[in-house]
Amino acid sequence: MIIIERYWQEDNPSGGCKLLSYVKRKAFSDNDVEGVEKFINENAPIIGYKWKNIEYKYIKL
Repeated sequence: MIIIERYWQEDNPSGGCKLLSYVKRKAFSDNDVEGVEKFINENAPIIGYKWKNIEYKYIKL
């Protein structure tokens, strides 16, 4: 099993110069290459709020 954590920031929709921070974790089986690629290549769901400072952490169980 592989657990991937994605950390990122995006602009605050209420304005100002502050960035909001987010974390998303997802577990994958060892042979789920397609799922891992989809998770890593995912983009911001809201147009105009691009992700910034993206980091990934991989944990192999």
